[in-house]
Amino acid sequence: ADLALSRLNRLIDNLLDMSRIEAGKLKLNLDWHDPAEILQKIVSQMQREFPERNKAQVNIGAGYLLKLDFNLVEKALYNVIRNAYIHNPPDVHVGVSISAEKNELRAVVEDNGPGIPADSQQSLFSRFSRGSDSGEGIGIGLSVVKGILEAHGAAIAFEPVLPHGARF
Repeated sequence: ADLALSRLNRLIDNLLDMSRIEAGKLKLNLDWHDPAEILQKIVSQMQREFPERNKAQVNIGAGYLLKLDFNLVEKALYNVIRNAYIHNPPDVHVGVSISAEKNELRAVVEDNGPGIPADSQQSLFSRFSRGSDSGEGIGIGLSVVKGILEAHGAAIAFEPVLPHGARF
């Protein structure tokens, strides 16, 4: 019952955020935060939510402070990391890293799962895009991620990992 309630709450939150993003009314509560704190919180949550799964490998560079909305960035990273768990078999390795490159902070979520079929890659960040698997959800998680990151002046991209896997 707790899991179903948690899923319903997440769905409602994502729908509300999507409507705010589309209406241009997503308000950011900006303050200085270390993205590593957000990431550590999410990884702990994943361990509670998916205790049978391999623990995500986390690689965090030196401490960074960014002016961001903690709750919204947490939601965005959570959606991407959770997708790596729910759309892959249990033995798939998930890696998460934060590093600085060319005056930009880069967060990467990568897995060595079966990857995303080519015919699903173009619409990954579109509303109601669920891909070809029968995973849970209605396909708005990545569109919410895109909207949250764009509101922060950031971006999200996908690239396949060879020989198989996905990187966001």
